[in-house]
Amino acid sequence: MSTIDRASLPQEFFDVTSARLLVQPEPQYSYARLFVDALGAAPPNVEALGHMSESFGAGGAPYMNLDEMMSTFSKNVFRDAITVVPEIGARPGHTVRINRPAFTDGVYTLAAREIPSGSTISTTGQSVSAEQVSLTLKRFGGPGYSGGTGANSVRPLSIERFDAGLSLHQMVGIADIHIKRDFHRWVHYVIATLLDGASTSNNVFPDGKSAVTDFVATGDGPMSFDMVLKAGRIFADANIPMFSNGRWGMTLAPRQVEQLKKDPSFKEQAVFHQEYNTLFQGLYVGTVGDFDVFRTTALNTGTNAGVTYYKGHIFGPGALGAGVGGVPRVAHSTNNNFGETDLIIWLMYAAFSLLDSRFAGVIYTD
Repeated sequence: MSTIDRASLPQEFFDVTSARLLVQPEPQYSYARLFVDALGAAPPNVEALGHMSESFGAGGAPYMNLDEMMSTFSKNVFRDAITVVPEIGARPGHTVRINRPAFTDGVYTLAAREIPSGSTISTTGQSVSAEQVSLTLKRFGGPGYSGGTGANSVRPLSIERFDAGLSLHQMVGIADIHIKRDFHRWVHYVIATLLDGASTSNNVFPDGKSAVTDFVATGDGPMSFDMVLKAGRIFADANIPMFSNGRWGMTLAPRQVEQLKKDPSFKEQAVFHQEYNTLFQGLYVGTVGDFDVFRTTALNTGTNAGVTYYKGHIFGPGALGAGVGGVPRVAHSTNNNFGETDLIIWLMYAAFSLLDSRFAGVIYTD
């Protein structure tokens, strides 16, 4: 039996690639949004490929915008978690130091401060001190390459003029979404890792646990409403100021959110602000205790004895500091194969620091 099909008569068949694009699930890079909102540092934008007056790859169907795949929020009171340091210069290596008063406590009783009639007040002076933190401007770039370190960890996107002219989708859009995604993801994890360095006295563990080595079976230390209360007590004891809405911020991994929502006390106490549902698209979980709770899949994790534990965060205004000496931009290589190949990366001169480890905390669960 003879079969007439694609295999026997390939000349009669051809494949068509649809201009429609499927959505690639992407985490909510909430900390990158804090950075962009606080500093007004718009992510690098690929407006054109080629050099100077040259341009190629403008033809083809429009490509998807990153914001169509990534939940974002614009009017963000929590951007005050990042203190903008405008004194950062434009040259790598420039360092800005910021002072913080350091207070010395005395005895705060009525009797201790009474100065009886005829007594001589001490003339021995006491010094006033200050704490100091610093931010150093450095050069950063992307897209990242997992096989290298330092300058070799950044490798450009390579676009061929010949192929760009024949592509189904606009090469500018394809390059733009990859550049922006790498930038957002990098900034987010930089900030998440800085918050992981919060003061250990602010660590929040489930009852019966005090270290990550206590996580020995999956689910034996779940997130709970009691941990929210404990986090609030830690911040209140440390006199951490609240955001302008009268609350602190809390970011949790999806597993932590799931466990928290199963807690009957959370169901009784949590409030859902409808306006936040629009403002913090895809991120806002609810308000409970002294915290507005948000969710992201892009948080660091760890393992102990084969058990994965999760690291959520609590934070107040001014926990982080950042400054930009040069806004994020797309840079083109001059090694362009006589104009036939465009090699592009994003570059930014910036400084990042955890200004005060007391203004952040890590929530450990498994």
